[in-house]
Amino acid sequence: MDLDLRVDFDAEQLTGRVVLSLARHDNSKPLQLDTRGLDIRGVTWVGGGQLAYELGERRGVLGRSLVVNLPPGADQVVVDY
Repeated sequence: MDLDLRVDFDAEQLTGRVVLSLARHDNSKPLQLDTRGLDIRGVTWVGGGQLAYELGERRGVLGRSLVVNLPPGADQVVVDY
């Protein structure tokens, strides 16, 4: 994981990007992440381009799920928020 954050003290807000390195055991299953407190701006994969994603319904303290269907060979995903 490589995390890059920017702090806006006036707006009391963090924006950033995380690069996740994945060890995929089943290429048919989507990547599922929790997005509690995050406003997702986009998902891409290293070596590719934009990826379609879905945000699930808010589930209490868990927040919303981020579900991304990854193409074969995608072993690094970038999430901008």
